[in-house]
Amino acid sequence: CGYHYTPKQFFAEHPTETRIESWRQIEIQSKRQLTKTTNTISYEYLQKTIGGRNNFIDFLYSLTDNGQLAKTNIERVIQEYNIGSTKNGRAIFWQIDLNNNVRTGKIIAYDAKSGHRYKSISPDWVHSLLKKSKKIPEDWEVTQCIYGEHLLKKYPEKTVALVEAEKTAIICAAIFPQYVWVSIGSVQNLSAKEGSKGLAMLKALNGRKVIIYPDIDGYEKWLEASKGLTFFKCIVSDYIEKNSSKEDRELKVDIADWLIRQLKNDSVGL
Repeated sequence: CGYHYTPKQFFAEHPTETRIESWRQIEIQSKRQLTKTTNTISYEYLQKTIGGRNNFIDFLYSLTDNGQLAKTNIERVIQEYNIGSTKNGRAIFWQIDLNNNVRTGKIIAYDAKSGHRYKSISPDWVHSLLKKSKKIPEDWEVTQCIYGEHLLKKYPEKTVALVEAEKTAIICAAIFPQYVWVSIGSVQNLSAKEGSKGLAMLKALNGRKVIIYPDIDGYEKWLEASKGLTFFKCIVSDYIEKNSSKEDRELKVDIADWLIRQLKNDSVGL
């Protein structure tokens, strides 16, 4: 297939790594990816959706009302993550890969006041809507990437902070810009299983320093899921697990909700 990443190259780039299995993960996954066509969506579809307002963006700006966050912080994350808007006020979280190719967009409806997702409205996908409108072929197959992946190239020296939800990545990026915040959509995508969708997504983190921030009560699950991910330096943070209250667990609040409350109390930290 024209690709070969030798063990010598791998160990030269990862001097602290000693396991040949780590090289094999990258080599096998990269070959598989090159033999499969990665479909992308025209950038014009993304461009048509940015610059507008939706309920989620309105919620983000509400965080500036009491001085919790600077308006410039919100404007920065909206621009960097290319948050799009539908005509009916839903947010579009565009998945853009390392080469700035648009893979798809996840469409989610939020309440503007609370910032919570409307659970009665299921998320939708841009590629699905384009298929229905015959703008891409019926046999077009999506290959997802990490949400925020395009920022890895922009900030090569920053530590990566990985979370589950797109909303969490954006809010955390506004509060803690010293990290590159990315989202994998589901803990099921935190996988070292050969041939899995998760491993294909995570290969973009090759060689990076990564801190994983699980949702509340998710520490053990995320810790177990992270085992075997040896091609990047990874730790699973227990900060939220140790500092969340019994009420937080009962309400199953996510990290974003927890951090916003900490902002109000002027005691935010990770």
